[in-house]
Amino acid sequence: MSPRASFGRIAAVTGAIAAIGVVVGAAIGTTISLGIVIRWERSFTGALGPLAFGALAGGVIGAVAAPLLAWVFLRRVTLGRAIAETSIGTLIGGLIGVMLPPLIIPAALAGFLVAGIRLYVVSRRGATPPTPRRIDD
Repeated sequence: MSPRASFGRIAAVTGAIAAIGVVVGAAIGTTISLGIVIRWERSFTGALGPLAFGALAGGVIGAVAAPLLAWVFLRRVTLGRAIAETSIGTLIGGLIGVMLPPLIIPAALAGFLVAGIRLYVVSRRGATPPTPRRIDD
């Protein structure tokens, strides 16, 4: 039986995942905001405010949502795959939300969750059940 992870190690991993969530969330939030600026403004004058808001909102949401999804659904998924696929899902959801302005953030979160749940299902499907141990082992 393997030893349990220490609190310090769990906190370090959670902090690292949160930091990745901040960076990736800020990048995706900025990209989605850019989509909003292109769709409605058609001019980049005054675009700094919406882009900064997108980066801030995406970073804050990523800092909270990434560790939650990672610990609940993605424990058996490699970090690179989890980042790539949930990022793509978030971006697709957010860009769909750009077409429906009040639903931009919920659509982005829905894309994030759908991608995460899909990864969970795929990772569980490939998992092999543990081999039963004999009592006298």
